Amino acid sequence: MKKKRLSFMIIVSFCVSFYTLIGFYTQAVAVSPEHIVEKAIFLEKQGEHKTARTFLMNEYFKSGNMVILRKWIELDKELFDVLRNSNNYFSIQPWIPYKHSANESKTEKAVRWGKYSVFWIFPTTTIVGQTEYDRRKEVEYESSHPIETLADLQIEKTLDTYKLLKQSYLEMMRVLDQLIAKTGLADLKETIEIKRAQKEYFKEVAQRRSQFISYDAISPSLNRTKQLILLSEHDKILSIGHSMDYLRQAVEFMGKGAGDQQLILQAERDVRMEFVEVYKLLKETAGAAEFEELKFFAKLQDKIGEKRSVGYQRWMEN
Repeated sequence: MKKKRLSFMIIVSFCVSFYTLIGFYTQAVAVSPEHIVEKAIFLEKQGEHKTARTFLMNEYFKSGNMVILRKWIELDKELFDVLRNSNNYFSIQPWIPYKHSANESKTEKAVRWGKYSVFWIFPTTTIVGQTEYDRRKEVEYESSHPIETLADLQIEKTLDTYKLLKQSYLEMMRVLDQLIAKTGLADLKETIEIKRAQKEYFKEVAQRRSQFISYDAISPSLNRTKQLILLSEHDKILSIGHSMDYLRQAVEFMGKGAGDQQLILQAERDVRMEFVEVYKLLKETAGAAEFEELKFFAKLQDKIGEKRSVGYQRWMEN
């Protein structure tokens, strides 16, 4: 009986030791910084940006290993570099309407437009003929060379990534605050330096985002709006009246450029002023025409003129 009891105790002791050893081994593997970093990199490459950061944050809280925290910072900066390099700024230069060549002869004009051109219909009025020819040439050029604008989906995707970087930064700052609270005096300076560097990094993120929405998203749409307003005014023969089709398109592009109140308020100052100018031009051209969007643009114009947090700071603070 005693032998059985002893054997049983030995088996129990062995099992406890075995499972304890397995537990320690599993825990060691789970908290291995190399293993965590490798998994985070894999998630990042798969486009699981939010999951990768949540994973790193949770694992850091478990181990407190600075290698994990630094990898989190590194992933954010690498993703930001992708965004920064994708900003094209293809609309920094203002749109300049097409101007015909003043040296083109009447014969060259006649050959270009044919004997039924307005120039030949009104042969006795050289100025009228010149103006009508110029109008037709300008309309032809501008209608065949629309201002390039980004697709809505591309803008939305880019802004979503900036939003993810902001959320990641806010989480990071909370982690650093907790780290500073429990860090000993010997390591406190390094932790404070990391926090200071993160603040500078996020300021650059906010500035780059403002440049993106200003010069890649809003300004091209405002330039396209101006182009469509010109076409609206010049589409009619002798520029009498304006084309409602072109004007309606102009209103739509104005909405694409400034339909989101927060975006225009977070844009650079020159683009906010550009919005005000284009709105005035659109309103003047539309005249008595009723467009519901114009009422919204009017309210937005008033908000731009108010004293408030604007530009990249607005996005940082909200």
